[in-house]
Amino acid sequence: MVSNRTELSDLSKMQPEKVQEMINLYQNWAQSANVISFEKLIAKKAKACNDLCRIVQES
Repeated sequence: MVSNRTELSDLSKMQPEKVQEMINLYQNWAQSANVISFEKLIAKKAKACNDLCRIVQES
């Protein structure tokens, strides 16, 4: 932290094993917390909007 106080330097290339460790930790947590991926969230939102439009058009 002393040499990169503002965290502007990308250290991921220097420590790929740490990056993978952090990814694994996040994925394990996300799975245990039932986190919905952004892609799935967008797909659900699009389906809900399409369903709503269909309902409105049928009225």
